[in-house]
Amino acid sequence: HPLLDVYVRLIQEFIKHCDGLIVIMSWNYFERMWCLFEWACFLLYHAPRNVRVCTEMFMHEDTKQLYIDAVRNISVGNTYVAVES
Repeated sequence: HPLLDVYVRLIQEFIKHCDGLIVIMSWNYFERMWCLFEWACFLLYHAPRNVRVCTEMFMHEDTKQLYIDAVRNISVGNTYVAVES
C-alpha cells in the first residue's frame, strides 16, 4: 500500500506518547508481525514494566504449554503478515 510508510511512522509516534501497553495475549500473539512490531516499538521508548500482559481469558491447563512455547520461540522469522486480497 502506498501509505504504509506513513502509517508505520504514525503508529511509532503514537506509541512513543503512550503511558503503557496492554497486551491481550493469545498463544499465537507473537506469530503476527504487527503484534511483534507494536511490542518492539513500545519497548524502544518505554520500560518493560509499563507492559501489562493479560492471558487469563485464554489460558487454561490445556493451553499453558502453547503459551510457554510461544514465548520461548519469539522470532521475526516465525511471524506472518496477513494481506487483504
